[in-house]
Amino acid sequence: MKYIEASMDFNVASVKITGNPDTGGWTQVHDFKPDDTEKLKVRGHLFAVIATSDGESGMRNVAAGREILARLHEEYFGNLKTSAFYALKDAVEKVTSEFKASLNENIEIAAAAFVEGVLYTACGGGTQAEVYRNNMVAKILISKGDEVVSASGYPQEKDIFLLGTSSFFKVFTDGIIKANLEGGSLEKANESFAGTIHSLPDSGNCAVVIISFTKSVTLPVLETEERISNQISSTKFTSLKPQIVDALNKFRNRFSKNVYVKREEFDTGREHNRKTVFSVGIILLILLFVSIGFGIKQKKDKDLKASYIEKLNQASHNFEESQKLITLDPIRSRELFADTRSIVNELISKGIKDENLVSLKAKIAESEGSILGEYKITPQLYLDLALLSNSFKGDKMVSSSEDLAVLDINARKVVEIVIESKKSKVVLGPDMIKDVKDLAIYSNRVFVLSSDGVYEVGDKANKIISNDWGENVLIYAYAANIYMLDITNNKIYRFSGAGTTFGSKQNWLGLGENYDFADFKSWTIDGSIWIASNNAQIKRFVQGVRDSFEIKGLSPSINAINAIYTNEELEYLYILDSENSRVVAIDKEGEFKAQYSDPMLKNAKTIITSEKEKKIIFLTDDSKLYSIEMKHL
Repeated sequence: MKYIEASMDFNVASVKITGNPDTGGWTQVHDFKPDDTEKLKVRGHLFAVIATSDGESGMRNVAAGREILARLHEEYFGNLKTSAFYALKDAVEKVTSEFKASLNENIEIAAAAFVEGVLYTACGGGTQAEVYRNNMVAKILISKGDEVVSASGYPQEKDIFLLGTSSFFKVFTDGIIKANLEGGSLEKANESFAGTIHSLPDSGNCAVVIISFTKSVTLPVLETEERISNQISSTKFTSLKPQIVDALNKFRNRFSKNVYVKREEFDTGREHNRKTVFSVGIILLILLFVSIGFGIKQKKDKDLKASYIEKLNQASHNFEESQKLITLDPIRSRELFADTRSIVNELISKGIKDENLVSLKAKIAESEGSILGEYKITPQLYLDLALLSNSFKGDKMVSSSEDLAVLDINARKVVEIVIESKKSKVVLGPDMIKDVKDLAIYSNRVFVLSSDGVYEVGDKANKIISNDWGENVLIYAYAANIYMLDITNNKIYRFSGAGTTFGSKQNWLGLGENYDFADFKSWTIDGSIWIASNNAQIKRFVQGVRDSFEIKGLSPSINAINAIYTNEELEYLYILDSENSRVVAIDKEGEFKAQYSDPMLKNAKTIITSEKEKKIIFLTDDSKLYSIEMKHL
């Protein structure tokens, strides 16, 4: 017993018509369906029309046409990761551009690919695409000059698609095309179009491929053979008509008229035959319903795919473009990537299940760092300060070159640490100075601010600057100088260093420059002085004058800054945004580069960084130092 499965797929047929090569040019129509299962699934059945013209006929055009076809194949079937829609458009665009430049003549390419029920089309160089549907002709694509246009859609039963050169659509108006396609016969259309084309002078660049889509339903076919010995000859049942009940009655009547029972043993055979026929009928009826159910499901699946395929194609295109623009236009790259992620999340939230959607989601996850600059990290314990000195509590942390120092204000202790090796030593003990308010470090020299002045500390505490300022001040060491921010009086002073001594304070801000530092939050120096305020603004001062500075390309924006850090050796400025549990890296012109996020950063107090060691180190409330590995360098 053998069953042949029912099918509801389109029957795709085509005719290819080209003019004879002459002074008008040379054309070729191509039709290719790959044997490879994977290629067929993702690239489908390819049709292409190619035309070249340089004012002379002969082998040059023939060779060029074949080379164009080979390149089109290479581009379209080469990279199977790109969606068919964009792979086809990109292939036509690239090949048209390449050969127009190398041959210095007009190149026309029109291509269509039928992939899993969807027809993708792309036209360039003047080619066009039309559809004949419901006795009407409609333009789908019209390309002009170097422009390549593309479209996609679901064919309907009895649709006829035409891909043709510009010459073809000049010769045949829509009225003539409609007349030649009426009745849906490709043979008739072939005779009508080919006859006209071959009678034209200079028709070498006139060509078209005509593609028809029809559906046919093949019901299961039953083949049986029953042998009944003695007086009953063998009977074959080869098919069952759609009306199952009528078919069974006909079989029953046939047996009642032609079979005569002479002995009881033959009645048993007849009864067996009737049961066989009835069983087969039931099976076929079940298969018919299964086939109908399958067809309904297939239509629902196609309708569902039609509802999202354009969005998915757009998301895939945006993703590919965002990758191309990473270095050329990072801001636009991130915008396209964000749009892609938004579309993918929307489709997933609607319950869409599609292999391409799953693949795109995975690509987005892999590329968030390289394109968006967003890294979800797990900080590693760098150093537990309590292990270095009993009950040490880190209040402030500073760094210079490849060293850092941490201050415990109440215990009047300072610990200095080499970033690379974590080698540490206590450079200030509680018996060396009566109080400590702030800390600074530069080139292995550690300075502390006390109520009576500034001290350099190490083996002993040496006062280098006596107090002649107000109460609310902070210090910073840079290039052998000590800088002081007087928050109360809105001043910045510089104490110029000469060996182990320092001169008197000088107003660093330019004459007439007045600023309000009441909302001060953090500062850092790399030659310019950077000051962050509580309202999340960052001011940059160059040679005593405020310079324009604005953060660009960061999302979400910063509402509150906890700390900033850079130095003359670093390429980027680093910002601690504890509210959003992240550290942000921007270049020194304000362009966003990267952000590192983890819930632990909500408890971070301050940060320092080493691009040489590729580390971001932050201090937490529980006096532990954690490190983050940089990935944006």
